[in-house]
Amino acid sequence: MTKYMKFGLIAIVALTALSVGITAIAFAESPEVEVGGDGGPRQIFLSKVADILGLEEEQVADAFVQAQQEMREEAQEQRLQRAVDEGRITEAEAEQIREWLQNRPEALQQLGPPAHPHLRNAR
Repeated sequence: MTKYMKFGLIAIVALTALSVGITAIAFAESPEVEVGGDGGPRQIFLSKVADILGLEEEQVADAFVQAQQEMREEAQEQRLQRAVDEGRITEAEAEQIREWLQNRPEALQQLGPPAHPHLRNAR
């Protein structure tokens, strides 16, 4: 493989990863990715990505769900580290929060994300 072919292949893989990443961010707000759904935009997108990559839709949907979870975990870790760095919590408190997040009941996931503090007061 020539130097230019390797560069082209790397560029294609990088652009594909970037576009999938950007799309994952766009869909990160949705709680779940459906396979075999009603043909809405999310379903059409999954089908097209699966076709392009030569994968099953379920594999692509699973990858999106995994990416969403990883993004949430990374964001949570960044928030905890920022709170420690700013002196709002101690490292020991951050570790307690990490342990709680690791061991929290699965049923809590079914409740969805908490409402924004400003919206709680508006009810």
